Amino acid sequence: MNPNEFRDFVKAASRRAVLCPGRIGGLVLTQTAKNREPRIREPEMRHALAQVAELMGDVYYGIEVPTRGTYRFVPVGGENKVSARHDFVVLQGASYDAVRLNLVELKKDQPGIPAISKDFQKLIRESAEHGKSMLHICHAANRRTVNSVLKKYNDALYAALTKARQYATEHKLQWPLDDASWFTLFIFVVRKRGRDGGNRPWLCEQRCGQFGKVLDRVARGEMVFQETLLECDEVARADA
Repeated sequence: MNPNEFRDFVKAASRRAVLCPGRIGGLVLTQTAKNREPRIREPEMRHALAQVAELMGDVYYGIEVPTRGTYRFVPVGGENKVSARHDFVVLQGASYDAVRLNLVELKKDQPGIPAISKDFQKLIRESAEHGKSMLHICHAANRRTVNSVLKKYNDALYAALTKARQYATEHKLQWPLDDASWFTLFIFVVRKRGRDGGNRPWLCEQRCGQFGKVLDRVARGEMVFQETLLECDEVARADA
């Protein structure tokens, strides 16, 4: 999928996730916030993405898809590496080894920078024919929440790129800054607080362009994720 098609895909999944209070299709949201509001987490969002793919009829996809390469994320020395997992992948065909068109990593609320950096390492070092995305889910958010998330993503991408460049040099692999796939960051706010938000769901998107060029900007110290660059649209009312 190209960036426009993928935005429509994510927006359709976001709409499906909030269409019926407390459930996504037949999937009941069994975990709640302290105020008893049902929570959409990574597993539920994967379910919504999968449902939209099924409705489209001509989209092949995988969930928890093993990476091609192996990784060692623990902060201590050693030789043992394991295959990581992509949360959601759009595939070219109905085969486990089909070409991977779109790679998607999911995160929620306020994860630590190392957790986000791990996902960025996968996206930097794994190949996609079309594009790569991070889809971040916030149960509830205001402007300060979104800024906090963006700061973490900037710091995490810098850390991930530093490790990826070192690894590429040591193992004579493709230079990360040569990545021709596109990259988009999505922030799905299930309940946007404040006067303008109306406690309604919103989807924010920052299209960053060619991933290799984004990484080059990061390497030069640029903070690529910025609130002023987000395009935000209300999805559907959660009580529709």
